[in-house]
Amino acid sequence: MSRPSSPTRIAPLAVALWLVPAAAQARPLTLKEAVREALARDPAVAAAALDVTAAEEKTGEAQTAWLPRLGLQGTYRYAGPVPTLNMSVATPFTPPGATEPLHIDIDKTLGINTYAAGDVTLGWLAFDFGARDARIDAARALTRAARAQGRERAAQIAYAVRAAYLGDRLFQDVIDVTQKSLATAQEALRIEKARLDAGLGSQVAMAGAQSRVAELESRLVEAQEQRARAAETLRLLLGWSKGETPEPSDTLEATVPASSAASGAATEPPNVAALRASASALGDQAEAIVRSYFPTLQLFGTAGYHYPRTFVETDAGWVWAFGASLNWDLFDGDLKRREHHEIQAKEAATEKLRQAAAEDAERARVDAETRLRAAASAIEATESQLEAAEVYLKAAQGAHQAGMGTDLDLRQAETAVDAAHLQVLQSRFQAAMAQASRLEAQGLTGTEREVQ
Repeated sequence: MSRPSSPTRIAPLAVALWLVPAAAQARPLTLKEAVREALARDPAVAAAALDVTAAEEKTGEAQTAWLPRLGLQGTYRYAGPVPTLNMSVATPFTPPGATEPLHIDIDKTLGINTYAAGDVTLGWLAFDFGARDARIDAARALTRAARAQGRERAAQIAYAVRAAYLGDRLFQDVIDVTQKSLATAQEALRIEKARLDAGLGSQVAMAGAQSRVAELESRLVEAQEQRARAAETLRLLLGWSKGETPEPSDTLEATVPASSAASGAATEPPNVAALRASASALGDQAEAIVRSYFPTLQLFGTAGYHYPRTFVETDAGWVWAFGASLNWDLFDGDLKRREHHEIQAKEAATEKLRQAAAEDAERARVDAETRLRAAASAIEATESQLEAAEVYLKAAQGAHQAGMGTDLDLRQAETAVDAAHLQVLQSRFQAAMAQASRLEAQGLTGTEREVQ
């Protein structure tokens, strides 16, 4: 690996990278505000809400099977030939004054060429052995699945926002710590240069001070690049314009949960709930097919105005009828049985997927809580190390000023404090990310108002 460039070449680049995000309009926001704002505008979350609306409408569609059907029908027909009645009847009766028995000849047209009618029909499916109830239950289960899928998407977005927000906060803190250390290192380099010019210093001490400055400047540049990347990711998740830059107002310490123990009642992860609801819907669909094997009873009534009124009448008039019909498909080519077996297989597969998803979610939750406990222990340890390093630094500074300590001792003490600061930041970041992973595993967004 090549040695870092000289301070005179790196410093302008560091300043330029630092000023790029600062030139945009910074807007402070808390972690919960960031999550809520991202959820409010995320297109996938909005699409999931529309899927729920569509599923609810599907349930309403299924429920309409209980309502009667009212229809209006109009008919006009011109047909021919018109049937005629031709009859010749000889009777045994002889009218008075007649010499032969009475003979009756009938030659009559039955109906007319034109037929027009307007009918109103009211029908109601009175009984279907519960098939429509099963279809309604299936639609309701699919609505529950759509809601669960929406919660899953919201939890994924919330995790992405947390990761970007915490990354932004971490690298901002790293920048602050590095800048303080860099200011101290640059002052030490100035002193060493002055001592060397006065003939009191050494090239070794001068090289050590230069190396320390170059190391800190390189870390500063890297931290600024990482922070700019995290800030840009957060900006995109929030849907902000390029002129706006999010500025996390929550500290890493504030985002660390007070306890590593699981809080609140255990909830089923949304992906598991979605699969459970989907399996339930498939079971209801299979039940609907079984119930459709049996006959259905339909009640109907109709009233209309016809011209001609009847087959033999040529006048217009009102007509009516009511009755019941029994429908039963005795053989459908084995279609229903095959559909039933297909849905049963899908239901079994979905149930297996639900079991697998539940196991994955439980492993993810346990892993997140384990990392959270480890990070909590690491926070205590690194904070103790930082306190000890600061005490050692004060002692090294006093000894150096009194001429009893070496330059190496002082540099080592400063490096130890700097490293301890970074370890504290890293352990807090790990704890906050473990909490974010736990929330995602549980399908939660971490805000007071969860997506329903």
